[in-house]
Amino acid sequence: MPGVVVPDWIMNAMKNAGDKIEQRMEGIRIARKILEEIHSEVQGVATSAPFGNVSTAIEVCKGY
Repeated sequence: MPGVVVPDWIMNAMKNAGDKIEQRMEGIRIARKILEEIHSEVQGVATSAPFGNVSTAIEVCKGY
């Protein structure tokens, strides 16, 4: 998406995650970490299903 900057720590974490399954789990872990950090500051978040994979979006939101 034009104009979006992904921080180096996220790029490095994803680069070092390994295979596609490990990358998916790392992405979920990162998203949950961000949600944990911002949850007291927001009233909600919007998630999307990457490549139509609704289960990934659900995993991100579990517990919130």
